[in-house]
Amino acid sequence: MKVKSFNIIFKKETKREKKICLYAISSEKAIALAREMDINDIVRIEEKQIQPDDRRFAYAKDLGVSFPESFTIEDLSTLIENKKNDDSDIPDLGLITFAKNKNVIFNKYIGDKTLRTLIFKKLENEDQIAYFAFSIYKWLSDDKHTNLETHRYKEKFYEFAKVNITDEQFLKSMKKYIGDDLTQFGVVNYVDNDGDLLDRGSVSSINTIAYKKVAEYLHNEFGIMKTKSIKQKLESQYVQQTKNKGCLVFFLVGLFIPVIVMLAKLTL
Repeated sequence: MKVKSFNIIFKKETKREKKICLYAISSEKAIALAREMDINDIVRIEEKQIQPDDRRFAYAKDLGVSFPESFTIEDLSTLIENKKNDDSDIPDLGLITFAKNKNVIFNKYIGDKTLRTLIFKKLENEDQIAYFAFSIYKWLSDDKHTNLETHRYKEKFYEFAKVNITDEQFLKSMKKYIGDDLTQFGVVNYVDNDGDLLDRGSVSSINTIAYKKVAEYLHNEFGIMKTKSIKQKLESQYVQQTKNKGCLVFFLVGLFIPVIVMLAKLTL
C-alpha cells in the first residue's frame, strides 16, 4: 500500500483559497478525509510524490509505523509518538467520551497512555483530585468503567476532592503523578506461563501522601484493600532471557567454586 501526498486546495467563508497537505493511498481517500475535516468547497487536488527529504515521513517508515489509508501531518506526528512510546493500545470509548467532555484536544490515532496523560494534565482543582481518587479506586477494585462522569460513585470521589482541595501536602504529592501513572500502583509479579515467579517490578508509588490518603478514604467508604499486587505474564523472549541469566549465574558459580577450593588449599 503506497502512500502519496496530496495538496487539497479549498475555499473557506472568505472565499480565499487555502491549502492543506494530506497523506493517502488515493485521491479519493484524501478527499474523503478532507470531508471529515469539514472541508467541502474543494477547488482542486494536487498529487505529488513524497520527497526523500520529507524527514518526518522517512522517520516514521524507519520506526515501522503502520500507515492508515489517509491521515494528516498531525496524525503522522501522533503515529510516530505512539511508536516511540510503545503506546499502541486504543483508548476505551468511555475514556474518549470523558476527554471530549473535558475539552481535551486530541486526534483519532492517539494512544491510550498519551490520552490519559493529556486528561490528567488538562484537569484542574476538584476535577483532577476526583479523577485521581477514581483512578486508584479502579485499580484496587478492578473496576473497568473509564468515564468518571458516569460512574456510580462519582459523588464520593468529588466529596473526597472537596475535603482535600486546600491540603497543600496532598496536592504537592499528587502532582508528582502523570496521567499514565494512574493505571497500576504498587508491585507487579512477573511470571511465566506456568505461573512461576521470574521477576518483580514496581509501578506507580503507593508510598506517597496522596496515594495513602486516597487509599484510606476508599477503604473506609467501600471496604476495599489499600494495596494489591498482580501477576503479569512476560513475553516468551524475555522469559527465555531471564532463564538464561539464571543458567549463567549457576554456570559461573560452578566455574569459580573449584578455583576457590584450590586457592583455599594453597593457603593452608
